[in-house]
Amino acid sequence: MIGKLVVIWGSMFSGKTEELLRRLNRAMRAGKKVQLFKPKVDNRAGTCVRSHAGREAEAVVFEKPGEIINLLEPGVDVVGIDEVQFAGTEIVRVVKDLLFYGIDVICSGLDMSYRAEPFPVTMHLAAFSHECVKLSAVCAECGDDAWVTHRKSEEDALVVIGGADKYAALCMECRFKAQKGREGNSCR
Repeated sequence: MIGKLVVIWGSMFSGKTEELLRRLNRAMRAGKKVQLFKPKVDNRAGTCVRSHAGREAEAVVFEKPGEIINLLEPGVDVVGIDEVQFAGTEIVRVVKDLLFYGIDVICSGLDMSYRAEPFPVTMHLAAFSHECVKLSAVCAECGDDAWVTHRKSEEDALVVIGGADKYAALCMECRFKAQKGREGNSCR
């Protein structure tokens, strides 16, 4: 039997990790063996996966996605992968392998970068998932639904690890205003 893939995606502060941990806990309560993974680049909580709400769980840290297969404990029914957007494109093959082994996979990650551009890995996984859960946060400026991650700092690299110190969730209108503020009010 083929496993099922669930992709939990949205902006920062939308509750993706919280939902991942909730679903893994539910699977354990149903008697399933669960194993949680996270990419090494996410060094914010050591070997733990921690939600912004404070829930946490121990995870296996991997540097390259292919390591997941070798780090898999015998008899695992459900694999959770947090911050999947940081895992690189090889994670797609690994997830497909897990599914073909009959293992259910739950991935959580950002759908878009701070540039409001889709993360290809998350989009690819969503395309062949059994279920996509799109979460939104609360806009840090106006309180509306926020679905864009806005970087507060001037750092230009695509990946800059951080939390509320570096990022805010914004609605598209507030993000547009923030971007215009950075660019100045010059004519087009």
